[in-house]
Amino acid sequence: MWRSVRCMAVGLAGLAATAWGQEEPRAVQEIRRELASLPTYTVFDLVSFEYLKGTVVLGGYVTEPSLKRAAENAVKRVEGVEQVVNQIESLPNSISDDALRSELYRAIYRDSPLSRYGTADDSLTASRPRAHPWGRVADRPFSGMEPIGPHAIHVIVNRGNVMLAGVVDRLEDKQLAELKAKGVFGVRKVDNHVEVAGRAN
Repeated sequence: MWRSVRCMAVGLAGLAATAWGQEEPRAVQEIRRELASLPTYTVFDLVSFEYLKGTVVLGGYVTEPSLKRAAENAVKRVEGVEQVVNQIESLPNSISDDALRSELYRAIYRDSPLSRYGTADDSLTASRPRAHPWGRVADRPFSGMEPIGPHAIHVIVNRGNVMLAGVVDRLEDKQLAELKAKGVFGVRKVDNHVEVAGRAN
């Protein structure tokens, strides 16, 4: 169903330097900035990356194939990037999955305790809103893996199966997001990969 092990592993190599207190390479900061600026990147996509000695490995899931190409082209513009390996998976087109995405968004982001993790305007068609304040680099469980974009919790849907990924402030918020997702009619299974900032999960 999910290539979750591979997807979640993307970015772990880049964490090593951060874990030892070293500064994040400038190229990593630029890659993150380029991906965050992609206009079609939404809460229903998850793009992660690993950077090592000029090579970038892109991973994750996108709802539009054009976003896979756009992410690769954006990363290629970054100084210091010599090669891009694009392992992003395009999710299948599905009317039922699209309906689930809308219901899941409402269940998670219109609930008052979790709404603060969303955008300033909770419209699904809002123009690029503020970015989530991730805090210090050392607080990020996965350097390059935190969901880039304005939503702290990304909702990935594939044939009725749901993956939640991102970073929240409290364990209770992670648990509540899963509970809300499981309560949506039509959801077959929920894999909760949401991390709690500053905590080993």
